[in-house]
Amino acid sequence: MSDHILDYAAVGVGPANMSLAALAHRIDGLQGACLERRESFSWHPGLLLPEATLQVSLLKDLVTLVDPTSPFSFLSFLSATGRLYRFLAADFPAVLRTEFNQYLQWVAGQLPNLTFGAEVRSVDFHDGAFHVRTDESEVTARHLVLGTGLTASVPEPFRPFLGPTVFHSGEFLLRAPDVAGRRVVVVGGGQSGAEIVRHLATNSSAHSITWASRRQSFLPMDDSPFANDLYSPEYVRHFHGLPTDRKARLLERQKYTSDGIDLQVLQDIYRLSYRDEFIENTPADCASCRTAR
Repeated sequence: MSDHILDYAAVGVGPANMSLAALAHRIDGLQGACLERRESFSWHPGLLLPEATLQVSLLKDLVTLVDPTSPFSFLSFLSATGRLYRFLAADFPAVLRTEFNQYLQWVAGQLPNLTFGAEVRSVDFHDGAFHVRTDESEVTARHLVLGTGLTASVPEPFRPFLGPTVFHSGEFLLRAPDVAGRRVVVVGGGQSGAEIVRHLATNSSAHSITWASRRQSFLPMDDSPFANDLYSPEYVRHFHGLPTDRKARLLERQKYTSDGIDLQVLQDIYRLSYRDEFIENTPADCASCRTAR
């Protein structure tokens, strides 16, 4: 056990904790460790569809809005990999998610305080510090940061059938299902469901695609200027000072500033459905969209 006490220990290496590590890297004297059970970094590998894009500006990378001069920015990545001018000329409407994953992997490769293959087994607090244990070592730190990500949500009725033909969207590319000639149902009216519907409608020979959601409609993300103000430092400070019940009510009302679907994706799906039904006259192959309350 090391007697050296770090300033922070972070559990999980996703974008949030990698942002912390990248910003902390430039602060003299600030020491921390980020522990990740996976052997290497990958950002939602099951959903890195080739046509999927970020829902936010490229300036909302790991560091830019806090430290615009950081060497770990997305623009620094473009320059370091010799693609800055080509990226500018390509004039993408949004950053491809596969390229943003390359950026995240590039940053991960430069930060010395990220440790992969280190699954945290226990966390204790005594003698004024957190003691974080893995199979190989123990890290002692004054502060603990949890960034373990979300857990896949599978409704109870589907759980007995999980397997090759029933699985969570996060496993889509990892499963690489053969849907040729099959009837496919995509359950979930959020961005992931929409991206899978578009991908299947564009790239597969499925017999039919049904998109089902309990939401009242397939709602777009609110990316308007005033909605974006909700993510400003001023509003975040105001929000954290509010009573808990008020926060809960506000979060419900502000849900679609982050949990909606890109308008472009919705337009693509609708146009594919229109093409199949009215131009190619193959209504059985188009995306059927249903909502349920």
